[in-house]
Amino acid sequence: MLSPDTMNSSSSLSLASGIEAEMDRYVAEINSVELDSGPAGSLTFWIEREASYPNLAPVALDLIATPASEAYVERVFSVCGDLCSGKRNRMKNNLEQRVFLKMNKHLLKAEVLD
Repeated sequence: MLSPDTMNSSSSLSLASGIEAEMDRYVAEINSVELDSGPAGSLTFWIEREASYPNLAPVALDLIATPASEAYVERVFSVCGDLCSGKRNRMKNNLEQRVFLKMNKHLLKAEVLD
């Protein structure tokens, strides 16, 4: 019988391999198809392919969406300030990657729990 730790580890690995497979399919698709540029084209692309890319589509749609207010932007700046402070200056990833992960961690946690 598998322990909870083993099950969490195996589900995380399968999620990671699923995301990698989706990324590979996405890269192959965008290289072979001429896409409509601009936000409307991007939005249409991801809405049409939500079922094909169940792990990537929510993140992409979240990135494409325009914030309804300035509060979200201010929250992002606040996170940037926290991540740039002296306490966290030894991290190897660049600021953009760290902010992206911090702001989208709720999406990653939801996928792991499913």
